[in-house]
Amino acid sequence: MVPLLAKQAVQIKCNFENAVMTGNYECAYALGIVSALTGQNKAEKYESILELKNNVLDNMGQYSTDDEKINRLLDMLKSYEPSGVIDEQMRELYSMGFDDKTI
Repeated sequence: MVPLLAKQAVQIKCNFENAVMTGNYECAYALGIVSALTGQNKAEKYESILELKNNVLDNMGQYSTDDEKINRLLDMLKSYEPSGVIDEQMRELYSMGFDDKTI
């Protein structure tokens, strides 16, 4: 998996009302963005994308925005059910998203 493809997939899907997240790679990148946008510290220790997702969403607080792309991203994240798989590219994508801070 090339990380840039997952990043671009998330960016493109945020423009479409019916798009869905299709993998842990996309989810990892999106979680990085949401972590940064909501003022969270960058997660360093997590054993699965499911654990990371739960932590990020639980620590969002009352975050809200008028940005349609970010709201679409949040909708896709909330409805996505990660598999138990995690690898270094997913960790890299989370970091990329965190560094990018927005779509």
